[in-house]
Amino acid sequence: MKLTSLLRAAGKPRLAMIDLDFTLWPWGVDKFKMVPPYFKKDDGVYDSKGVKMEPFPEAEKALRLIKEHGIDLAAVSRSYYYHGGPVLLFYYGWSELFAHQEVFPARKTHHVTKLHEATGIPYSEMLLFDDEKRNIDDLSPLGVHCVEVNPNQGLTLNLVKKALESFGQLSGDQQQRAKIAG
Repeated sequence: MKLTSLLRAAGKPRLAMIDLDFTLWPWGVDKFKMVPPYFKKDDGVYDSKGVKMEPFPEAEKALRLIKEHGIDLAAVSRSYYYHGGPVLLFYYGWSELFAHQEVFPARKTHHVTKLHEATGIPYSEMLLFDDEKRNIDDLSPLGVHCVEVNPNQGLTLNLVKKALESFGQLSGDQQQRAKIAG
């Protein structure tokens, strides 16, 4: 049996889309005015003033938990500084976790539509983690299972576990309306 069939049978999403700003790290990459706005040193990532930039504490573990379930990851961000997010993913050593990256200044519906067209994955088999309610409101009617991330905590293991459990229990119209608080 193919992995996609197994995921469907297990009630798991085939694609988890992850917003970047205030989901993986506690800042927006658009806030940086200097280019390059940050750099990598042996012990971490630093901004242009030399201040260490730490992602949310559970972000990496949460991403790896999703991957361990056989679910592809996609980075989705509507940043105007569209190189910023992918560079940070690379600096943190996370870029290899993501099968897709859609980072450009547009509504999330454009990112998700591009992913749907490129992968053939139905919206109902997609999961979105995002801190902005407007994105959740835009994507829920398409059938995307949306999870609101607390922008002060970011992506957490507990939130991912709840989302995966909820995804397996819901179907059709229920998924469209599902929102999980972190």
